[in-house]
Amino acid sequence: MKRKIIWLVLSCLMVLSLVLVSCGSAVEEAPAKPTEEEEVVALGEPQYGGTLMLSSATVNWVGGPISWDMVKWSWASQDFLSFVQEALLVGDFDKGPSGTNKYNFVNTDFMPDSVITGCVAETWEITDPTTFVFNIREGVKWQDKAPCWGREFTAEDVAYSMNRVIGYEEGKGRWPRHSFIESVTATDKYTVVVKTTDPQGFWGYEFAWGPYFLMQPQEAVEEGIEDWKNVCGTGPFMIEDYTKDASITYKRNPDYWGTWTKDGKEYQLPFLDNITIPIIKDESTRVAAIRTGRTDIYQLMAMTYKDTLADSSPELIAQENSRGGDAALHFRMDIEPTSDIRVRQALTMAVDRPALAAVVVDGDIGPLHPMMKADGPELYTPLEEYPPETRMLWDYDPTKAKQLLTEAGYPSGFKTSVIVSGTEPYTIDMLTLVKGYWAELGVELEIITLEDALFFARAFDRDYEMACIGKACRPQAFNDYSKDHPWNCSIITDEKFLGDWQEARTTVDPTERSKMLKDLMVYFQGLTSAIYMPAAYEMTYWWPWVQNYNGEINFGYHRNDYAAFIWIDQDKKAEMGY
Repeated sequence: MKRKIIWLVLSCLMVLSLVLVSCGSAVEEAPAKPTEEEEVVALGEPQYGGTLMLSSATVNWVGGPISWDMVKWSWASQDFLSFVQEALLVGDFDKGPSGTNKYNFVNTDFMPDSVITGCVAETWEITDPTTFVFNIREGVKWQDKAPCWGREFTAEDVAYSMNRVIGYEEGKGRWPRHSFIESVTATDKYTVVVKTTDPQGFWGYEFAWGPYFLMQPQEAVEEGIEDWKNVCGTGPFMIEDYTKDASITYKRNPDYWGTWTKDGKEYQLPFLDNITIPIIKDESTRVAAIRTGRTDIYQLMAMTYKDTLADSSPELIAQENSRGGDAALHFRMDIEPTSDIRVRQALTMAVDRPALAAVVVDGDIGPLHPMMKADGPELYTPLEEYPPETRMLWDYDPTKAKQLLTEAGYPSGFKTSVIVSGTEPYTIDMLTLVKGYWAELGVELEIITLEDALFFARAFDRDYEMACIGKACRPQAFNDYSKDHPWNCSIITDEKFLGDWQEARTTVDPTERSKMLKDLMVYFQGLTSAIYMPAAYEMTYWWPWVQNYNGEINFGYHRNDYAAFIWIDQDKKAEMGY
């Protein structure tokens, strides 16, 4: 009977819109097309001009930007700013699926350092384990618009922008997220030195190409950086117009420093005149736009429409991706009852995660989170090789769960609550189902939905019993679980985990570090600090007239640098009747 009740809940939720929110999307390296040494795509002559209508992954998940200020950082805002503003380093377009296909650049928040190249920093050097020297590219200019008017970009701009981020947390002083950065100093006009308190195995992600550190000019801060008209960068596009909840339009930066070489000929980037991102809240309307050719690219669409689009628009190029950074329900390990691992194990085994995947994300995701495998086979341990006491956590076993809860002293269950951001309907759907499963154990879950700012304020202040947030389970993000880190939502204080992570993250040699992280991932799973929810498969679509694009989504951390390389084949578009 209880099982029937749960499936009744599942059936009801099938009618909900699948508006998916994520802090990351993961895909294993794309199946080898040509090798790295081979020429990859037979393209015609690049064409300048035209407008790209882009239904981007971020706007499909959460709508428009939350802030234009990197200090008030949001992964969603970084996505919109990345057309305009750049970081020290970037993913190498020529190593992506439109180049040698070494890496697919679909994971929205991570990439290996082996596929990075210079951006505003032309070259870099690690002179000792805690000293990182970046040589700033000469001749880069801020965009020729207010408030910078085309002045030269220098090392002082890097130092100002980075120090502003790491030195700020509203009402609290220094931002603890970057406490490992000791200093950022411009030693001359074109040299920046970053000093860290200890070696950094993931230095690229932490401050060179990852989140938080798109370069923003001092003039914009002084003029009023929350006004989109003051947004200025060094990137290939400038914001031409923004209407809240309607659209964002970018125009070509004619003074952009970047070039691209094809068949021995060098081309000035970008090719497009404009990019327009419609902010359309209704998913079916967005799908209709790509189906009818009013949108050129649709990134990470729910699988719900796969068969329909295959029938109605067979000319569309389709790519299936597995999503990586979905909801994690974090148990507080420092307060009762979830300080008892038996309680955490019981709550985990009471949830049928494959059933959640079948209903909410419309897919069969298998037992392990895709990102764990996608970040590299050297870090991945197959589920069958896990210790039995950890392997059992992926089994849906309400009988065992009830037994564990009884052994922990809660035979009749207990009451608890979880905070969640109201901008994450996918997550709320998941929690609604979890609530039903837990009710079978006598555990009464209150779901507290908060607006974004209040959610993060409460999360950082530890004002919750449980917290649910999009957070991938992968070794590269283990710094988020450091003892005093604001993202350590489970408040992990396990000495072995923290000690082993400290050793791994400060190990610069990638082979040695990978061995440590592989073992640490297995140990981390055994802590049962959170339930990592099913990750969805999604589709990216584009029309054949979109040239030099093969499904790329991110060249750093939610960064749209691929857009500079795209052009529109106007003749092909006309031939197809659009």
